[in-house]
Amino acid sequence: MSMNLAEPILAQPEQRVVLEGVSWQQYEILLATLGDDFPNLRLSYLSLFHPFSEE
Repeated sequence: MSMNLAEPILAQPEQRVVLEGVSWQQYEILLATLGDDFPNLRLSYLSLFHPFSEE
């Protein structure tokens, strides 16, 4: 009698694409365009504000 063990699932390396200069409106359009066609795709919007220093 032989036992069949499931092969381990190896994690794929994470891949990133950084889009700079994208407005919030453009980001929402991108989300709507991609829709549910890419269930493993994770999108994030990062907006950094740097206050001007007064000297």
